[in-house]
Amino acid sequence: MNEEIQRILAELLPVVRQVSDDQVTRLALAIQDARRTFVMGEGRTGLIVRAFAARLAQLAFPAYVIGETTTPEVGAGDLLIAANGSGDFPITLLVAQQAQTVGARVAGLTAVAASSLAQVADLDVVLPGVVRGQPGSAQPFSALFQQVLWVYLDAVALRLAAEGNSPAPRRGQE
Repeated sequence: MNEEIQRILAELLPVVRQVSDDQVTRLALAIQDARRTFVMGEGRTGLIVRAFAARLAQLAFPAYVIGETTTPEVGAGDLLIAANGSGDFPITLLVAQQAQTVGARVAGLTAVAASSLAQVADLDVVLPGVVRGQPGSAQPFSALFQQVLWVYLDAVALRLAAEGNSPAPRRGQE
């Protein structure tokens, strides 16, 4: 393995080990309880939550990406998973607050416990990791948080698949 991959894994493994089973369970239960799940995030974080929405759809959970042309309106009984490393991105906060006004629950995934997103969220999931502007990682920008986010969401998907509690297949998925 090359030196860069070893450095990334050396940073990632101890940080991922800080993610608790409770953090995985709480989001999995929220998804199971939701009528539909919506995801949002910006930049690379947005790409990660989009991949998670695809995984949820593969598991037969109704999942949508905020901002896509075919995404329905968020409503009562829905879950919005909003991910942002710093937890203070204005667009993410605005969408989270708007979702709550129509009766949706918000799961805020961030690296900063004292962030605005963590404070607004009905379910706050603080994932360890370094975000842009913080010292502590050899990787650029918010790469470490994004890697932890990817692994965390994959763990949630594995939990959902293992429990087999996905809703009945939607039309065309039988």
